[in-house]
Amino acid sequence: MTIKSTIPPTERLQVRPQEAADLLSISTRHLRRLVLRGKLHPVGQGRGRRYLVEDLRAYLRREQEREGDTY
Repeated sequence: MTIKSTIPPTERLQVRPQEAADLLSISTRHLRRLVLRGKLHPVGQGRGRRYLVEDLRAYLRREQEREGDTY
């Protein structure tokens, strides 16, 4: 039996890959590429892989800072 969380993804500590991709407005394929490049680090392995919401926010801040430096 699967119990779905009623807590919104942005308020949880960890999210599943699809939820992480949704929060970042990217595809799960792009999410996997970010992991392979070392830009994101999932917790767990295989089907139990999760992403810390704090890490996703930090990634977005780094990207925004990087974009700000290029202008």
